[in-house]
Amino acid sequence: MNLLNRAVYGAAFRRYGKSLRVLPVLEKGEVRAGVLRPCERGTAGRWHIHCAVELPSHLDAICLEKLIRHCWAKVKLGYGRILVRDGANVGWINYMLKDRQKSEFDGYFDCIMVESLHNPIVDA
Repeated sequence: MNLLNRAVYGAAFRRYGKSLRVLPVLEKGEVRAGVLRPCERGTAGRWHIHCAVELPSHLDAICLEKLIRHCWAKVKLGYGRILVRDGANVGWINYMLKDRQKSEFDGYFDCIMVESLHNPIVDA
């Protein structure tokens, strides 16, 4: 998010704390092998992040997607895998916050990456 915020807002990110409105959620991927019992599924796999990022007023969706892809390519643990879609809605937020794939956490809200969470409407 630091790379993306710097790419979107430039020096205003560092100087004034200007940043994208984002909800990041961490989860562990499921192993969908048919040989696993249902209780064993979701116990292995790669950690990954789902995000809902609000489109800034000075960019269009295509430009933001290009910036996201450019910044993600610089992330060492990104493994070059990224999927960007526009139109995050209640369905996407519910999917991100699903209980499945959250068993690694002590509490349900431990999966929300608070250090990257930014909501200027609430922060004001």
